[in-house]
Amino acid sequence: MQQLSKEVKELLDSFFVLDHLRRLCCILVQRFLVLRNCDLEEWAADPEGFALEQDVTNWKDRIRPCAEALYLTLLENFREPLAPVKMLEESNNACPPPSSPDITVELSHALLQKEAVYNAIGIAAFDLYDYLDFSLLFNSSLLREMQLHHPNARILLRRCSWLIGRWVSKVCLHEQPHHAVRAA
Repeated sequence: MQQLSKEVKELLDSFFVLDHLRRLCCILVQRFLVLRNCDLEEWAADPEGFALEQDVTNWKDRIRPCAEALYLTLLENFREPLAPVKMLEESNNACPPPSSPDITVELSHALLQKEAVYNAIGIAAFDLYDYLDFSLLFNSSLLREMQLHHPNARILLRRCSWLIGRWVSKVCLHEQPHHAVRAA
């Protein structure tokens, strides 16, 4: 039995190489957590139904909740090397925080990627608590994105609101945006 355990451990160690794990997490976030056109159409047709569906869908029923569950499991077991800090930096470079609340928000692949990264940060809030400077993210990006007025900004407004709710304990009292945040 010990020999079998040793062989299984060696097999798992050979599969769970950090480079493979990082690529797997990137694929999960960048391909499977991204909102698709059918999701956006469903949201436009029935916003309340869409929100409810996102909250109650079992991981066995749809690909996104399944990808979220796998991502979270990987992150729980390999927290430090898989913290999505690099993905966050890349998404902020591809879709920088707005300079003005009145800019036109393009419904772009970069915007949807950023929403997916915010989703990944939110579902893993417990595991990332000590690995992510949420105050920096809040002040440098979220606060500005929450002030956008363009209709396409609803994608980020919804995700930013949800993300702040998941990380509210990391937002210092003097940072809470009482006057800046409007309903999403």
